[in-house]
Amino acid sequence: MKRLLPLGALGLLAAGCNNPISAADLEGPTEPGTEPAGRLAFRSGTFGTEGYWSDTVGLGRGVAAAGLTLRSALDLGLQVDAELLPEDGSERGELFSLSLDDTDYFDRSLAAGAIVGLVPLDVDEDGALDLTLGPDQLGISCALCHSRVDGSLFSDEATGGAVGARMDGIPASRIDLGDLFALGTDSRALYPYLPHTHETVGGFPISRSGAFVRATSSEAEVDALLRDDASLPPGSWDAIPDGIGAPTELPALYDIRRAAPFGVAGEIDSPLDAVNAHVTLGLDPTTLLTVPGSVFIDRVGVGIGVEIRGEFQDVLDAVGAVTPIGGFPYVDGSFLPFGGTAAAPVGLRLPATPLEDVTGYLSTLSPTPAPPGDAILRLQGELEYGASCASCHGDLDSMAPLPPTSVAELFAQYLPTTLLARGFPYSNALDDRNRTFDDRVVLFDLLYTDIQVPQFGRTLATPRLFGLHLRERFLHDGSISNLEDLFDPARGAGAVHPFYAQDTVRRAGLVELLTTR
Repeated sequence: MKRLLPLGALGLLAAGCNNPISAADLEGPTEPGTEPAGRLAFRSGTFGTEGYWSDTVGLGRGVAAAGLTLRSALDLGLQVDAELLPEDGSERGELFSLSLDDTDYFDRSLAAGAIVGLVPLDVDEDGALDLTLGPDQLGISCALCHSRVDGSLFSDEATGGAVGARMDGIPASRIDLGDLFALGTDSRALYPYLPHTHETVGGFPISRSGAFVRATSSEAEVDALLRDDASLPPGSWDAIPDGIGAPTELPALYDIRRAAPFGVAGEIDSPLDAVNAHVTLGLDPTTLLTVPGSVFIDRVGVGIGVEIRGEFQDVLDAVGAVTPIGGFPYVDGSFLPFGGTAAAPVGLRLPATPLEDVTGYLSTLSPTPAPPGDAILRLQGELEYGASCASCHGDLDSMAPLPPTSVAELFAQYLPTTLLARGFPYSNALDDRNRTFDDRVVLFDLLYTDIQVPQFGRTLATPRLFGLHLRERFLHDGSISNLEDLFDPARGAGAVHPFYAQDTVRRAGLVELLTTR
């Protein structure tokens, strides 16, 4: 897979891991602190993690070997930026009659940066992208999970894959990350993000389907779990390297001022801290192999941390991962004096300029407009919202942060088992072993507070309800497929989020309100 890159891109492609920005998908100024700089960082910033994804997981080599076409990329739910597609000699409206099933055209599209969130890096600066033999790399950016295109040129209704103009901040709600990452030649290196059987807590796997992998699992066994929709549904991913299989819905990243506090548990107040935590934990798990990363994961999961780190190192040795010069991690950043804080969970802080640029860009994004609503139904919905929803979700137009909600309030039949008694300042590690709703916060919950809550320290962030017309599934685990079902009392008092509109008129009004504003 060796294809010439477009001439306009050559000067801006990163030469290595020290430059967090790669690919040229913008025209105009990109001075730090400007919106174009933030857009470029969001769409093409890899923060140095390409060393993990391309060299260690082997994503670039796997994509090259797979012989993908645009059609097979769309089957994965990937999004394609129509503005960056290379010419194919046809009229624009006839593009896909010639190119949709052409592997050569996919290669050129990938090299041009048209596959949203997959970032080509011409490391040897020879003007070509060679992912088969290297040293070129394929990184991933924020846009892979948190951008969609409008489908104006092509849309696959079955998979959600589309070609069109970018809409940043809107989640790629049907992208199949498991199938995509299974293309990696060494997907075993994803081990910390996959469900294990921690002997420290009895060897019982905590996962969506009960499936798990071991450090000794084969590539085929790992790929089978990644491709299992019951374990890893499309439109979700588990970006916490804790050996627990708890995929959550990919979140929207627009209007982030109204989204605070951040994290599934609402444990982070600052959007800068939230982006830093996501990158340093969610895009490069080798941060756990550093001294401050080790201290953090060992305190969060007493005993479990030692298991994860030891087994992860065994996996990296088995796949022949090359330790970066200077040691792990791959991600660029500076170590702070103290880890275990919201500002630097694993003691690592990203460079200030791209971090601030990304966060600043996110603050400019808004959801696409909702469809017009029925005035009478909306009025009924406002009455129902005030009576049934506002006490938790607040005024619909407010910008004030909402306090987290306890899992016990969200789930009347929450009956957790204490897995680990953790020391100050962490709450005990609890898990309802008959359910999956609380799996995401078994270890990563209220990590940065100064108060120990031994028995009931399980909370989830309470979201503000805007942009729901862009959502395809509901609740953080995506367990509800539409709002009508979510508000239907037929689900029962023992169901998760048991807050209902008691008749069809009230439900219709509430749905109308929340999807037309």
